[in-house]
Amino acid sequence: MARLCHAKWAGGFIFQVTTYTQDQLVVNLGDRCCSCRQFQLSGIPCGHALACIYSRNLNVYEYVDSFYKKESYEKTYAPIIYPMPHPDRWPNVRQNVILPSLFKQMPGKPKKARRREAGEPPATNEPRTKARSPKLLKGRSFHAISSTTTQT
Repeated sequence: MARLCHAKWAGGFIFQVTTYTQDQLVVNLGDRCCSCRQFQLSGIPCGHALACIYSRNLNVYEYVDSFYKKESYEKTYAPIIYPMPHPDRWPNVRQNVILPSLFKQMPGKPKKARRREAGEPPATNEPRTKARSPKLLKGRSFHAISSTTTQT
């Protein structure tokens, strides 16, 4: 995306970026922000910011947030992380046992049909025909089956 953007220096660390779709965006490398907001949200320079960085022959690594860098990773995992035993070996304390909530019968008659969305067609009152499984049809002729299903 950076190749498809044209960065125009406005002064200081501020740039005006024109994309291939002729959109105009403002990038401030000093504050590490872009009007597309991707740079602020991710901490990684967006394509517009990369176009500005490349236009000034700057180092991209300097504009990546510190929590993506190796030093931050090493600081995070510098203290010892002690391994845990298998859950079978955990002490059984039996304090503050969490029980499921009691079932409470709500007043009124329970609904038999679901509530329909606005604009949804109403339900038809036609009975549904059940499909018979092949095991039930085994050993019966076609005429015997059709005569039992057509009777009302």
